[in-house]
Parts: sequence; C-alpha cells; structure tokens
Amino acid sequence: MTLAASTAVLAEYEGLLQGINGGAALILPATLALLPLLAGDRRSGQLLIHVCGGSVTTAVVADDRLHFWRSRVLTEGTPEAQRAEVAREAGRVVATCRDHMMLDLADIWLCSRPLGSPDLAGDIARELGRDVRTLSSGPVHAAALSPGEQDLVKRFGLTFAGLLANARQNA
Repeated sequence: MTLAASTAVLAEYEGLLQGINGGAALILPATLALLPLLAGDRRSGQLLIHVCGGSVTTAVVADDRLHFWRSRVLTEGTPEAQRAEVAREAGRVVATCRDHMMLDLADIWLCSRPLGSPDLAGDIARELGRDVRTLSSGPVHAAALSPGEQDLVKRFGLTFAGLLANARQNA
C-alpha cells in the first residue's frame, strides 16, 4: 500500500514534533501499518477502528485506496463512556461514507491497543447494527513469517505484522 500526503499536512505534523527526539523526518501513524491486515474483499469498503492511547482513528479503505481518515482524542473519562464515544464515532464514519461518499462498508474491523474490553466490539456492533470483527494477524499472516519475525510480532504486536504484510505485498 502506498500513501500520498500533502507536504503542508506533513509539515504541520513535523512542526508539532520538532523538539521531540531530535525532530521528525517521517511520520507513519500506527493505524496505517494495520491496513494490510484487513482480510475482506479489497474492492469493497472496509472500516478500521483503531483505539490506542486515549484516541480513536478511523480509516476506510476501498479498491485498495484510502478513502477516509480521522483521528480523535477520546474525551470521556470512564471506560464505559469511552466505549460509547468510540461507538458513536464509528456511527458517524459509517453515515459519512454512506451519505457523502456513496460507499457501502462490507466489513467493520476493530483493533484496540492495549487489548480493550470485549464489550467494545459489542457496543460498536449495537451502534451500527452490524457485526464487528477483531483485527488479528491471523494464521495466514503468521504462517508466512519466519520464527524471528513471529517473535517480533509477539513483542511489538499487530503494527509490526502489518508492516511485514505490506513489505511482502510490495516485494
């Protein structure tokens, strides 16, 4: 998968990170690395909901293209309120894709890091009235990894598995 971004947008991100670790030369959101792990039909719309570090990022992919991306900080305090906030955000994204982009989403994926409450997928499913699948590296991806790569995936998680899957697709 290849991503193109406006230099103005990248400059804005780099400006925010200027004094951290000597500055940033490249920014790769963790959510982007997860996209190659989406296992559904690549031609139909797929929504990835990535909950990590007090924020939620939603990404919509269809026809092997990124069609939508939004990150939001979660403002609610309790775990129950945050689950409801994530579910509402998923509902807004599905409505935006359907109403403004004329894009139907065939698959809804959830990745929560660290592993979230099992209730989160249920809350999102109830909000959307659809099944929500938990993203995992899965046996297909694991079988393609060397033992050393499997150890790295265990240590660093799905983000690393996605980077490996992308490298294999582009090899």
